[in-house]
Amino acid sequence: MKRRDEFTARTKRELQIRASFICSNPDCWSFTINPGEGDESSISTGEAGHINGASPDGPRYDVGQTPLQRKSISNGIWLCRGCHTVIDGRRSKYAADMLRAWKAEHEGVVRSLASKGYSESIEILRLSRKNPDVVRQFLDLLSDKRALYTTMPEERPPRVLVSLDALRAELIRLRRNLTPQSTLYKQLSMASNTILSFYKSMEKYDLLNLQCDSSDERWRHFVIALQTLRKALYRQVIILSVAYDIPIPEALESMVKWRTG
Repeated sequence: MKRRDEFTARTKRELQIRASFICSNPDCWSFTINPGEGDESSISTGEAGHINGASPDGPRYDVGQTPLQRKSISNGIWLCRGCHTVIDGRRSKYAADMLRAWKAEHEGVVRSLASKGYSESIEILRLSRKNPDVVRQFLDLLSDKRALYTTMPEERPPRVLVSLDALRAELIRLRRNLTPQSTLYKQLSMASNTILSFYKSMEKYDLLNLQCDSSDERWRHFVIALQTLRKALYRQVIILSVAYDIPIPEALESMVKWRTG
């Protein structure tokens, strides 16, 4: 029998408390403690899951970790029993980085509740549960912006500027539906900052009169800057698509496959 680096009872208890007895899966958020049948009993439906596997045959096992690291609180995440079973399933698609992001986001939301009243806490929880809808809107927005996947010879710099201005305005709107502590809020902020970086890299050029010409240094700089922006947003697409199990819109497939012309 292979050795498992199990959490101590104290570590499990700390993970439970830090999660406020709520499943850390952002699509679940089930309470994991319930009243029992007697007046002095309770029922726990939560479990401490390993982010990186506790044994070599476990999911997300990291051979570079020491036994102490595997059973440390930093390698744990609090989940309901159902989510724990799915996440550790034989064909698990849940990466360790994704689970760490869940944990950080969840504990950030819980931390923000500490100083809030009941009604405000409920509103924060409600907004946190809206994340999947926001992700779908974000992916739909990207698929509507041809500047992110049209081949370079077909691109027109003025059209790119208009498209990116509209996208950045929509990103600001979407962030209003999220708590600033959430991972998704930070992801959307990164996307917005990527657009600002593109603007900054092109500020000394007159894009309104720039034409496709491979011999023109200005055009070559534009192509490099736009490809850099696409790569950054491409990473966001992959991360969010996997994290929320939402298919990438068909229009973005060329972006994902990197057909930049």
